[in-house]
Amino acid sequence: MKMSKRYRQHPLMIFYEIIDTIKTFIFPFIIIFVLSAVGEGSLQGFSLWTPLAFTVLSAMVGILRWVFYTYSFETDSLTVRSGIFVKKERVLKKARVQSVNLEKGVLHRLFSLSSVHIETAGSVKEAEFSLAALHKDQAIKLKQFFETNSEVLSFDYSYHAAYSVLLVAALTSGSIGFILSALTFFFTQIVWYLPERITDTIYGWFFSTGVGLLVIGAALFILLAWLVSIVQYLVRFGQFTLQKKEDALTITRGLLKVKTLTFKAHRIQSIIFVEGLLRQPFKLLTIDVDIAGGVNYRDQSRTSLFPLLKRYKAHDYVQALLAKKLPEASLEPLDKKACKRYLFRAMGVYLIPLAFSFYNTVFLYALFALPLSLLLGFLKYKDAGVLDTEDSLVFRFRRIARSTVFIDKARVQSVDVTQAPFQKWKQFASLHVHILSSSGKATYTIKDVRLKKALDLSAYSVDNVK
Repeated sequence: MKMSKRYRQHPLMIFYEIIDTIKTFIFPFIIIFVLSAVGEGSLQGFSLWTPLAFTVLSAMVGILRWVFYTYSFETDSLTVRSGIFVKKERVLKKARVQSVNLEKGVLHRLFSLSSVHIETAGSVKEAEFSLAALHKDQAIKLKQFFETNSEVLSFDYSYHAAYSVLLVAALTSGSIGFILSALTFFFTQIVWYLPERITDTIYGWFFSTGVGLLVIGAALFILLAWLVSIVQYLVRFGQFTLQKKEDALTITRGLLKVKTLTFKAHRIQSIIFVEGLLRQPFKLLTIDVDIAGGVNYRDQSRTSLFPLLKRYKAHDYVQALLAKKLPEASLEPLDKKACKRYLFRAMGVYLIPLAFSFYNTVFLYALFALPLSLLLGFLKYKDAGVLDTEDSLVFRFRRIARSTVFIDKARVQSVDVTQAPFQKWKQFASLHVHILSSSGKATYTIKDVRLKKALDLSAYSVDNVK
């Protein structure tokens, strides 16, 4: 019987094995090093030679794993063999593969390599298995082995986001809030590790500085967070390309780390129009989708089909890409009496600082944000709505950004109607629609829908209300 040729990954795999091992043990080593530095008992003998020896040992293990990790192509499957002491053999059938995704980091691009992530129907949070470092020709061969049409260079549909579009998307992405929180956390935590002399100087300067300089400092800090959010967005979505061939969609994006995601159009469970606070006044939005099964981009829960579009073009773009016409009728708004509930929820978070203000009046400063919170609560009420058509459910809600979700009824896994005690008093309910997604399940909720409307939409009886 003729044996299939066995292939190995590029030796760069050894480096990634070392890095993965170091990342696993870096925090225990830091703790041990700090304790040894302050002279905690038996840990005093810890030295820099210990992590060095550990790194050498990791390199040796990485080399052995690289030597014993091989793969080969059979007629209708891929066979992977691995293991230093315990030998493992894994066979992946072509019929089980949903998609083969490629990624190129900075090191990959220097050596003309790609990492390959193979997804099956059972993949949820991680790929079925991955190959960390293949030569790009071998990676393409592997992709073509599983995807019959991947060698075809012509596409039925192709979209490339211009850098001017990506720059506007970065300027209005709204991720400044996350970056601002991360930077605040970093600076507040690093203070604990500075010498007391430096911290005393910082605190002294802070309390002696006039209000004007503090305002300027806060503005510069916010500007820094905004610039970081812009760079982060461009690094993630640079060179964004969307292509379609028959039922297969391929998305490529990234400046430093180029990611390629391939999935079947029939796996799309919902289409979401997302309008951020900075984008909504300019009638701009992003189109995201939930994908059933498989592994999504690991740095986001949903997949972006179009990073930025004019609102009036969104339906046309979806129809051109997916040959699907989305409902365009107006959504049914919430009952006017629900507005009070949204405003009460917006105020509820301020009860905590109000309670603590009896101990320290500094907590009263939190109340300065109350008008903004009430405005957001009103916008949540005003934007919320539901549309029930013959084939689709359409939800609109707002957290910070406004989201309009289009779901085919055939894609709905389950519908729940729940009532909180105060909702029962006014005959309101919350409607929860569950669908499949890359993380296993996605749930979309509309709060304070009239109970009768919620039951009609869910096709439940009153006895089913939880």
